Amino acid sequence: MFADDTVVYRRITSHDDAAALQRDIDALQRWADTWLMQFNASKCQLLRITLKRSPIKASYTISDQTLEEVDSAKLLGVEIDSKLTFNNHVELLTLSANAPMVAEPS
Repeated sequence: MFADDTVVYRRITSHDDAAALQRDIDALQRWADTWLMQFNASKCQLLRITLKRSPIKASYTISDQTLEEVDSAKLLGVEIDSKLTFNNHVELLTLSANAPMVAEPS
């Protein structure tokens, strides 16, 4: 079994917060191991949401694999970006709405 659509977040205002987030991820991994679930580390991502010019940056791992940092990610069907704007989401919806319809075979 896989644990899909799992989100872990924490407000990072110090290096102690960054360390606490890694501990949260580690605890989640232990929970998954206990319940015979697994996270596909290659599909796990890190999205920093901030407007700060110099945010505190740390790398995070799950199953000894460093999480890929992304500029945007889909959360419950909504595309969220690192500045918490919905520009990518609106653009994707617009492209989808303007795409030619494909007739279903009869």
